[in-house]
Amino acid sequence: MPVQGTTTIGQTTYLTLTFQEYQYLDSTSAVVAVQTSTDLIHWTTPANSSMSAIGLSANNDYIMQASVPLANPGKQYIRLNVISP
Repeated sequence: MPVQGTTTIGQTTYLTLTFQEYQYLDSTSAVVAVQTSTDLIHWTTPANSSMSAIGLSANNDYIMQASVPLANPGKQYIRLNVISP
């Protein structure tokens, strides 16, 4: 199950979503995009998002973390948009 959180690096706070790779990326041709929203209706793919492997699970699946800088002090949501052909 994905876990939402925040992390601060230097002066920047990031909204994060941490998940195990097998849950979403079991197809090598899957396209994954980080998206954010302030209202859960309108979603955008920010240019300054990132995704990185941060470790391995007990089953040797990658633990991935998607992150995007928090835009402002208001509400902000994060999700993964996964498209598999």
